[in-house]
Amino acid sequence: MYLDIWYIIFEMLRFKSKLNLISTCHFFRNNLVIKNLYNISFKYLQLLSDDVLKFDIFKHVECLKTEQNPKIKKIKYCIPFKNRSKWNQWIGFNKIKCWL
Repeated sequence: MYLDIWYIIFEMLRFKSKLNLISTCHFFRNNLVIKNLYNISFKYLQLLSDDVLKFDIFKHVECLKTEQNPKIKKIKYCIPFKNRSKWNQWIGFNKIKCWL
């Protein structure tokens, strides 16, 4: 029951607040996941790179914005995209290599 409430709160937070909450304790780090990297501010979008996306907190990413970030070249570690065929077309358009 408490975890459901935390999920609701977590989804309403901004990206930086999500990172801060996850870093507070192991319970949050193990149970709350970041799924959306599309609707984040430009400042944090520019900090994303291939190495950053390999961290465990990003292993459940479903939305990823790469059009303004040349540091993201491969996303083979981001397997659980919901609609892989759509992502393959979108990723290919942005010249990103994807091994699924």
